[in-house]
Amino acid sequence: SMLQLTPKIKATQANTTLPIINKTEFSKIELYLATLAEQTKIANFLSKIDEKIANVNQQIAQTKEWKKGLLQRMFV
Repeated sequence: SMLQLTPKIKATQANTTLPIINKTEFSKIELYLATLAEQTKIANFLSKIDEKIANVNQQIAQTKEWKKGLLQRMFV
């Protein structure tokens, strides 16, 4: 992850008023990129979580409506 690279980047920066890293040093940094299959798997997983969240939000809304109806009946 990028957070793991932070110490390496800081170690290669020039000691100037504004810390910089030169192009040569920057181009030596290797990044891990997920394969398309891994990205698809992650996206599908997150989509399923989004669906579950939407379902729970719908249940909450329905429960609030039910509660509202019950309260109205109590005071009639």
